[in-house]
Amino acid sequence: MDDVLREVTEAWMTRYHANISELRVLFDSADENGDGVLSNEEFAALVKSDGLSWLPARQAKGMFRECLQESAHGSRISPEAGPGSFTGYFKWRSPILEK
Repeated sequence: MDDVLREVTEAWMTRYHANISELRVLFDSADENGDGVLSNEEFAALVKSDGLSWLPARQAKGMFRECLQESAHGSRISPEAGPGSFTGYFKWRSPILEK
């Protein structure tokens, strides 16, 4: 049983790290001005892109607000600075990358 649990944990961690990497690529591609944070406009452009085009606009606005709640960057989202960040929001929502 320990071997099975170890294998499952390793597979989950591999996917988890892959999700973080994929999210960072999405974030970096959306950061048009290269300042290391996403503005509302940059986030909206990301949602309209192929990466998240299936996401309804209302849900995207709610996600942006939720990320901002704990962001240390005022009206912009950081890539990975805690639970209010872009990767912090999405990292536990791995199916979002599998759409």
